Amino acid sequence: MATLQYTSIALILVGCVLFIEPATGKKKFTWKSCSISSDQLVLKRLQISPDPLELPGTLKAGFNLAVKSDITSLQADVKVWKKIFGTWVKLPCQGNVGSCSYNDFCGFLAESGSCPQTLVRNNIPCACPIKRGNYFLPLTNFHLLEKPKVRGDIRFQLKLKK
Repeated sequence: MATLQYTSIALILVGCVLFIEPATGKKKFTWKSCSISSDQLVLKRLQISPDPLELPGTLKAGFNLAVKSDITSLQADVKVWKKIFGTWVKLPCQGNVGSCSYNDFCGFLAESGSCPQTLVRNNIPCACPIKRGNYFLPLTNFHLLEKPKVRGDIRFQLKLKK
């Protein structure tokens, strides 16, 4: 089982353009790709459990990601909302956690630490350059550390641009 810092959760999703949210009232994890056919990064499959996800805890994740051309630089826009008293509130960026923008996401990935062995074993890059190809992670356990403690309904959006 790999241990991840909270800021490394994005490593699981590197290269994708997606929108994640719990289904209203059911507390079920759902996701949809924001990609269009001309995008160079396409998340084809994403599985996450348990449902609902609790932090800290163990996350089981798997994905299939298509990278259509080599990537040497990335910009990232991360948005996170939390439902508070029935209203979605955008969380601010604090210490690279929350709703943050990264002009040099490749640099951020390089600074975030070593690549979890699970990703290394599956030939999934944790830093740029990201070579053209299909990347597949079977359902894998990741231990998420205690900070920050997250409870409730969360929406998460990650948009990456070359």
